[in-house]
Amino acid sequence: MKTLPFFLILTACGPKVDPEPAVDPVQVLEADTPSAGEANAESAWGEVPAEPVVVAPPPTEEELLAKAESELQQATGLLTTRRESDTRRAIEILEGITANYSDNALAYYNLGVAYQSLNENADARKAYLRSTDLYAGMGDAWLNLGAMRRNQGDNARAIQYYRAGLRDDPENMRLRGALVSVLRDQGKYELAVEQAKKGLEINANSLEIYNELAMIYLAEAEAGIEVPTKLALSQFYLQRAKNKEGGDQHPRVQCNLGRVFEMKGLVFQATDAYQKALELDADMVQCAMYLSTIYLDSRNFGDAIPLLERAAGIEPENAALHLNLGIAYRGAQRYEESKKEYEKVLELEPENPEPYLNLAILTGDYLKQFDEAVTFYETYRDSGGAQSDRVEGYIAATLKEKKRIEREEARRLRREQRE
Repeated sequence: MKTLPFFLILTACGPKVDPEPAVDPVQVLEADTPSAGEANAESAWGEVPAEPVVVAPPPTEEELLAKAESELQQATGLLTTRRESDTRRAIEILEGITANYSDNALAYYNLGVAYQSLNENADARKAYLRSTDLYAGMGDAWLNLGAMRRNQGDNARAIQYYRAGLRDDPENMRLRGALVSVLRDQGKYELAVEQAKKGLEINANSLEIYNELAMIYLAEAEAGIEVPTKLALSQFYLQRAKNKEGGDQHPRVQCNLGRVFEMKGLVFQATDAYQKALELDADMVQCAMYLSTIYLDSRNFGDAIPLLERAAGIEPENAALHLNLGIAYRGAQRYEESKKEYEKVLELEPENPEPYLNLAILTGDYLKQFDEAVTFYETYRDSGGAQSDRVEGYIAATLKEKKRIEREEARRLRREQRE
């Protein structure tokens, strides 16, 4: 079995490496016409013997290893472009490497990354598991296996993968942080705190774990558990995280700090923290949601709209983003765009009654389409909307406004007739 030396390839960085160009075919040149002397010589001595064909020696094992290493680097570069065609090409290269060097854990890991990026999760899982069979300390493979299960809603299996990875890679703080995160999402706050503190025992300078610990207390505060105390604890650990190397430039730390400030009613500090987080990472959708809510509450539609448009471009299936964007468009008097956003929410979440309420307000209060507004109010009520008990009052106000408009229109017509 051929053995390829184990060396580290990071799939998250590195310049794009284009596939090597095909070698141009070599054309065979026609021989020159022999001179008379040469012809006589051939006649006298017979045919001139052809020069012996030189056969290139087969590549050495060192050359094959160097070629495989170069191909692995090339595949890694292709994966960084996030283009499907490049990812497919990377898969071809990596499968060639694993065919020749079946004991190379890193090639299988990168193969898993490639398949996962294409949402071909079954093949990704096989590749990741093969990499961990070859090298048990491949913590990032366990991390990605857990992430795939978590995205499928299988938190129990995700926890199993994270724990399996930590057995052989206990100092991997990303694995530890992922385990803390899933326990927190399950509401198992005490277990989450226990795992976070185990991480700090291993690495007291882990910015990741300080942030995760702060998020546990923040989640408890959001759940209404000892709110002032939990917010104070969350802020304490976030400040610890900020004091670590790179902490002040960590976007998630800044975003979480903004959330703590917002829950404390410190809107200006929250806005500043959210803005800084988005300066560091403009693609943080959840942070954009938090900041846009502050903008909407202050009727700052001009700043809310580009923020929500960018976020909706990143997560086009996020119904909450479209709902907020509809509200922002309505506030900016872009009514047709607002209506389209509400309809998009209904397309994504047909069972969600909230868009009907927003459509009723838009069509009734702004577009003056009163009959359509009443229909939307009734649909909202029949769908069990949170404000269903107020719908009758909304409908009565809408019909009253309709009659008022009709009376004004009638007076206007009579006045025009008299004139």
